Amino acid sequence: MFSSLNQRFVAFSLLFCGVGLSAPAQADFFHFNNFIIGDRAVGMGGAYTAVADDASAMVYNPAGMAFAQSSSFSGSASVRYVRNITYKDTIGEDDFVERSAGLVPSFFGSLQQIPALGNGAAWGFAIYSPDGDSKSQDDRIVKPDQGVTNFHRAIITQASTDYYGAGLAMRLNSRLALGAGANILSISELTQDYQDTTNPVNSADLVLTTEAQAKGQLFQDSVQNRRFEYDILAVEPIFGLQYAPFDSFVVGLTYRHPIILNQSLKIVLDDSTQLRFGNYTPLSSSDIAAESTGVWASFRENGVSNAKRTPTSASPGLAKGEFEVEEPFGGWPSELRLGMAWFASSRFLMTSDFSYRIAPAVGDVAILEMNDTWNASAGIEYYVIPSLPLRLGLFTNNDARPEIESGKAGQADHIDFYGATLMAAWASGGVQIGAAGVGQYGIGKAQKLGNSAVQEVEADFYSFVISTAYTL
Repeated sequence: MFSSLNQRFVAFSLLFCGVGLSAPAQADFFHFNNFIIGDRAVGMGGAYTAVADDASAMVYNPAGMAFAQSSSFSGSASVRYVRNITYKDTIGEDDFVERSAGLVPSFFGSLQQIPALGNGAAWGFAIYSPDGDSKSQDDRIVKPDQGVTNFHRAIITQASTDYYGAGLAMRLNSRLALGAGANILSISELTQDYQDTTNPVNSADLVLTTEAQAKGQLFQDSVQNRRFEYDILAVEPIFGLQYAPFDSFVVGLTYRHPIILNQSLKIVLDDSTQLRFGNYTPLSSSDIAAESTGVWASFRENGVSNAKRTPTSASPGLAKGEFEVEEPFGGWPSELRLGMAWFASSRFLMTSDFSYRIAPAVGDVAILEMNDTWNASAGIEYYVIPSLPLRLGLFTNNDARPEIESGKAGQADHIDFYGATLMAAWASGGVQIGAAGVGQYGIGKAQKLGNSAVQEVEADFYSFVISTAYTL
């Protein structure tokens, strides 16, 4: 246990830290439309609940399989994605940018009709990754004129969210179908985050002796090294229906309710701080003049500790040192999703979806708190010629984390995104091959510093997707 003097030293030293982390990890658990899943659905912004008549039914609505015209295989993959998050005026007057890129998210599925059972009976399976991140970033910033003597940060993240699902569907009559299934959800992430900062110490309470002043400017060197490992395993039942009140109009509804089977968060935290002069001589109590006040008077009387230590708190809800949290999340959000589709003609389709995520209880890590979240999407599909469909979609990707409140510190980022998709495909002989571009733009607020200051945030997120489908 640290003495009260060392605790005061910790509190004081945090005032001079460089850019800090406002959340305990880098994986994005809080946006549910980072990647649009499915081959045809990608082009329509994920507005697919009232269609879902292919292998992506396990993503959007298992009941859609009952209206499939034939068995099929399909798959899609993100050929390349790039994500940039810009924190405004974070390093002095300059912006701080976090970047990541990769190829991870993908989808593969199959739909098989079961003629022996009649009434449109079908089963399907899907393996897909709706989110993933691969980050390797190394920044060094020197801005003495803006109070940043040295800031260095290196971060490596590998994260993935994977689903393995299967389900059944059947038509009750020519207009109504029901479907049900289950997904196994696996989330894993490993983040290693290192940063060191050097900043000048300027305090009205500190008076140095004449001999100490000859040693040059007093600086604080701070080093933080943090490692996070998340693992979540859950089973997610999913239920759906599709109803066509008119020949050209379909309504779809799904509900999914994940149940966490196992979860853990392993954390290793190291934090060291040293006060030293420009000639690299450590500050000692004999360097502090008797006129000093506040914490500096305590340092003069009791001595200045420069030993390696662990922080009393990394962020709200976290303890110090090396440890494991068994239930970082109180649960995983359930989802209610409503979709509508208008089949205007054999060549033209319009769709829309509205989804509502119901936040679970807060777990053992307060910074992972979620709020209820809604998202909307709309899409169109138009066949220029029978073999050339074009698809366009618009969608939201809202943040499930709480809005940032002024006057508080250590709050998680909150960034809401707005996205668009454009897809062209070629269909011939039961085979369809497509390519799509997906772009998102986000705005929000963050607290990237270790205090109550709030930064404006802008973000952009681009991915390029190729897909293929084969109809039997």
